Amino acid sequence: MKDVKIRRAEGKDAYEITKLRHRSWLSAYVKESMATKEEIDKQFNQQLEDKCRMLELEKYFDSDIHNCFVAESDNQLMGIVWLNDKNQEKEPMLETCRMWGLYIEPKFQQQHIGTKLWYFASDYAKKIGYKKLELDTPVQNQNAIVFYENKGGVKVKVYKDELVLGREIDFVEYEFQL
Repeated sequence: MKDVKIRRAEGKDAYEITKLRHRSWLSAYVKESMATKEEIDKQFNQQLEDKCRMLELEKYFDSDIHNCFVAESDNQLMGIVWLNDKNQEKEPMLETCRMWGLYIEPKFQQQHIGTKLWYFASDYAKKIGYKKLELDTPVQNQNAIVFYENKGGVKVKVYKDELVLGREIDFVEYEFQL
């Protein structure tokens, strides 16, 4: 495997992060029939073509409040992990860190990039004082479910939520002790 470095996301990464998320969704969600290619393309193309939204994302990644990290090698984005923002860390009595996303570029899946990002994120959350980590994933995303259960995730609940363009599916929420 290549030398993988993990660093904090920057404004210059906003477009590539959005494209990586798009390809990751296509790889997982179309394969498992959770959404069509057309639905996912439409949702992400709207984001990519919205210049104001992309500028806001660039500013966000250039700020110091975010906890989004990228794995890269040879200046190529391989994956991202997104945790609570720093302003959410200051909420009183908040002991649980939310992982908003762990996405791996499809061509780098099954190369332990997700595992590296997972351990980086859980160590980071523990270091800044969280006691638990929580996340959710679609019930049909069996690769993610196996991954999270292998990392010690405990199923907390199953619920319905919107995935894309108003389409509701079942999600499973996991909790991890740090």
